[in-house]
Amino acid sequence: MLILGMETSLPEGFVFLAEGGKITNYHKIPPRSSSGYLVPAVKWMLEEKNISINEIKAVVVTTGPGSFTGVRIGVSFAKSLSFCLNIGLIGIPTLDCISFSANCSGIICSLIEGYGGCYFAAFFEKEKKLRKIGNYLFLPVKQIMSMAKKFSPQRVTFILSNRTSFPVINQNDEFYLYKDAIDLDRGMLKIALKRIKNGSLDNPLTLKPVYVSPPRIKRSTRWKIQ
Repeated sequence: MLILGMETSLPEGFVFLAEGGKITNYHKIPPRSSSGYLVPAVKWMLEEKNISINEIKAVVVTTGPGSFTGVRIGVSFAKSLSFCLNIGLIGIPTLDCISFSANCSGIICSLIEGYGGCYFAAFFEKEKKLRKIGNYLFLPVKQIMSMAKKFSPQRVTFILSNRTSFPVINQNDEFYLYKDAIDLDRGMLKIALKRIKNGSLDNPLTLKPVYVSPPRIKRSTRWKIQ
């Protein structure tokens, strides 16, 4: 089964093709370039492998939170492909995928750097399965740390998305900063294969992005009312 994967919620995204349970092709998307790079990147991958788009049998996409524009573009494109090609669709919240992809267990807090000193965050319990605790968050650092203390005496492992800085974490018996690399693409593929096997697919007409904060809109000074 040929699967197309897309990640556009983080500053630096990627696309991949997978077949036989293995990733066969991978392209990075330059930082904050999903709008102009996503479709060409998919086209290049298919051409490199001499594959027709009609051979794709499923598409997996991260649904956020993260970049408002990136999430909207990635989810919209994935839904369009699923609907037009009549193929399976798997949407995975980005914070869930980060926690799933990391090689650790226990209480986990996944983080994505936002704006204005705030971070997208979510707490999980990971043993044999991954279980989200509470809601997706968009909060300042101090509030996230305060919430993490409520899990004491259990240690909370903080997992950061790529290109994220979180310098205020002081590692101790309560907090641990996960430093190993995270293979988000492989994590996406594992989740997708499991959901395809279980028949747990998303409906392209109803799948929605995970928006936690309002979009950051800058007021233009180019046009002025006379």
